[in-house]
Amino acid sequence: MSVADSWIVAAATSRHLTIVTYEVSAKSAKSKVKIPDAAEALGVPCIDPRRMCRNGKIVVG
Repeated sequence: MSVADSWIVAAATSRHLTIVTYEVSAKSAKSKVKIPDAAEALGVPCIDPRRMCRNGKIVVG
């Protein structure tokens, strides 16, 4: 996980936000933690852009 990825997860945690990413879980990976895995560990919702559009959670502006 990069520094930017860590910041995204931390910001979503503190602001009670949902993370939207194309990145997929890789729980079996031993060297690189993926955003969805870190988000799950902290109880942060994480969805892909297609699901976001289906859910109607699009905010412009």
